[in-house]
Amino acid sequence: MVNTELLGKRVTDSGLKLSFIAEKMGISWLTLYRKLRSQRVFTVDEVNDLCRILAITDLGEKERIFFASEVEK
Repeated sequence: MVNTELLGKRVTDSGLKLSFIAEKMGISWLTLYRKLRSQRVFTVDEVNDLCRILAITDLGEKERIFFASEVEK
C-alpha cells in the first residue's frame, strides 16, 4: 500500500509540477494524479521512475512510501 501522505510531501518538496513528473514517467497527468491518491496502482517500473525523478535513493524511505503495511487515514 502506498503511503500517499509521504509521497505527496516528497512531490511537494521536489518543487516539480505533476505534469512534468507524469511526462518523465510516460503517463498522463490524470493517471499520475489518480495513482498519487491510491485510485490506481503503481507498477514496478513507475515506482522506479518516480524514485529516480524525485531522487529517492534511500531504500528505507522507498519502503516507507511504496510498501507501507498500514497507512493512517
